[in-house]
Amino acid sequence: TIREMLRESDGITFDKSRCVNQELTFQYADRYFADAHIPFGDSNKRTLRLMDADGYYTNTALLLSDQCEHSIKCAVYEGTGKTRFRMRREFFGSILKQMDEVYEFLALNNNLKRNDHPDYPPYALREALLNAIVHRDYDYSGGTLINLYDDRVEFVSLGGLVKGLTMEDVMGGVSQSRNSVLANVF
Repeated sequence: TIREMLRESDGITFDKSRCVNQELTFQYADRYFADAHIPFGDSNKRTLRLMDADGYYTNTALLLSDQCEHSIKCAVYEGTGKTRFRMRREFFGSILKQMDEVYEFLALNNNLKRNDHPDYPPYALREALLNAIVHRDYDYSGGTLINLYDDRVEFVSLGGLVKGLTMEDVMGGVSQSRNSVLANVF
């Protein structure tokens, strides 16, 4: 609550704040953007607001860097409860790397009933994964959780609803980004 009050008083969100670690590397992000034929030099980093006006990296840069401190944890359970694991994995590194690896993990586990059709539409899993990454509250150090059961998939992203939004707003299609810089990058 104190953290939220401080953030609200200065208007600076996590993704726009200056990163404490300025020794960032972007090996995965460089390859990711190069594969998409998107330039990712210093001027592009400034445009994307990965660097502030003084040339310092922001926390969005940290999230895209190889030094990203956050992780995504995935677990596949037997049945519909959390009593027996089939498998679990934790993904580290740039959130771009995590996104790619988690999506591959979900794709491999998207046919738990072993028939010719995936349990969930791949585009729906990708959208849920992107939302979990882009809209989580990175002020908290815990990982994003993805749990696969025989009858459902759960995406647990830290932070709850963005201040000012209600569940009724969300169900009515209202959307507001918690991390606008990160959302623009994606």
